[in-house]
Amino acid sequence: FFSRQRYVLGDDAMKRLRKHHVLIVHAGGLGIEIAKNIVLAGVQSVTLQDTINTSMLDLATQYYLSEEDIGKNRAQCSLEKLRALNDYVKVNVSIQSLSDCSNEYFKQ
Repeated sequence: FFSRQRYVLGDDAMKRLRKHHVLIVHAGGLGIEIAKNIVLAGVQSVTLQDTINTSMLDLATQYYLSEEDIGKNRAQCSLEKLRALNDYVKVNVSIQSLSDCSNEYFKQ
């Protein structure tokens, strides 16, 4: 699965990459593109945090959303499609506001 990436980055970099946990804030157009690339890269886990529900405007920039998702949380609607990209990466969603999160949340 990662043979091309391993060739470019090397085994040591791939091992280090596999140990990382990544928090991505907002699942809009840019956030979902970053999430997709990080999941494909093969980190240990990705948490996609978003408190915003899908609007009609999101459909133009966030390619994992559809009209059926309008009114639903953007991160939750994107979760299964992100998980399907790489079985080796744990993908989670948080709909909690970052201002409500304790310091322990960010140490995960």
